[in-house]
Amino acid sequence: MGESLEEFLQRLKTLNAECNFRAVTAAQNQEAAIRDAFIAGLSSGYIRQRLLEDADLVRGAVRKNIISDRFSTKTAISAHI
Repeated sequence: MGESLEEFLQRLKTLNAECNFRAVTAAQNQEAAIRDAFIAGLSSGYIRQRLLEDADLVRGAVRKNIISDRFSTKTAISAHI
């Protein structure tokens, strides 16, 4: 049988102690949330994978709204919102 929720939470806290998180501003946090929602809403697995592999590509694509040009298809980026 798997671990309990409490055990899982404790394990995450232990792993968290080893991470080197940096402080972020509210604007940076908001940008990350928008980016994550944008990627999660893509219907194209190919485009989603490419964006997850390249964070700079995501920032530029979201800001410039060029995803359809970059991957030469507009239908592949229809969001499930």
